[in-house]
Amino acid sequence: MNILITTGIYPPAIGGPATYTHELVSLLRQRGHKVRVVAYADKSAHGDDEVRFVSRGANVLQRYRKATAAIRSWTNWADIVYAHDLVSIGLPSALAIRNTKAKLVVRLGGDFLWEKAFNAGWTDVPLEKYHAQPKSLKEKIYLAVYRYVLRRCSHVIFSTKWQQKMYEKPFGESIARSSVVENAFPAVLKRTNLGNSELLFAGRFIRLKNISALIRAVASVEGAQLRLSGDGPEKNTLRRLIVELDLHDRVHIEPKMSHAELFTYIENAHAVVVPSVSDISPNLAYEAIARGVPVLLPQSCGYKDKLSEQVLFVD
Repeated sequence: MNILITTGIYPPAIGGPATYTHELVSLLRQRGHKVRVVAYADKSAHGDDEVRFVSRGANVLQRYRKATAAIRSWTNWADIVYAHDLVSIGLPSALAIRNTKAKLVVRLGGDFLWEKAFNAGWTDVPLEKYHAQPKSLKEKIYLAVYRYVLRRCSHVIFSTKWQQKMYEKPFGESIARSSVVENAFPAVLKRTNLGNSELLFAGRFIRLKNISALIRAVASVEGAQLRLSGDGPEKNTLRRLIVELDLHDRVHIEPKMSHAELFTYIENAHAVVVPSVSDISPNLAYEAIARGVPVLLPQSCGYKDKLSEQVLFVD
């Protein structure tokens, strides 16, 4: 089968979705499928015969137009266009398959609109409460895009039952053709060392990740250490908070790192913390569990039922 994966993030970019997509491409190819990728990236990223990058540098309309063109150039080759959200790459994918043989399948491991609304300050509620709230005109436009893309889908794949159930009321018939394909649960290994005294977070530095609250929590516990690995628009805000709380000797920010480097930090951590306001299916949690490292996750999480014995869920 010829599969065109369209995604908002792909290596060399960091983040769980990028890692997931890269591993998926490798596994599908091992099973004999032909796979190509269209992804957004910074200007410095260069594609090849199998991967095409669309620059994030253009304004949103130009970016969507270029993404649609990049996807359409491969739709006559593809049997399936497998999009990894409903708006940023889902809308160009839905537009690109028009009058082609390709079928559109969308995978939802996040919620584009809630993430945008929370990071922009339009809402401050967790994901499970967001879709029941009254919406502004701008949010209603995004929801209209959701419904358009869902109508174009042959199938919708959720990464958790939690999100699938959450979508039943607002989107009804639009997700009638859906199923749940969970992230593969890792074998839980026995820890080879006791770790150091550091808590570890790795990922994007964005508002919904709630990292400022984690830093303030560390400040309230004498002797607690925290290491943050990643990058993002909140980075300077976090640096200022560290200075304000005089935590320069207890909270350390690392640049984005290779997987091998990250795994070393995970293996040596006291615990891995994902402090997000909501997080549907964080890959970092599984990477820690696979190494026998304790994990803290938010109550608002798609893993709450599945990982009740391996994880401490916190408010």
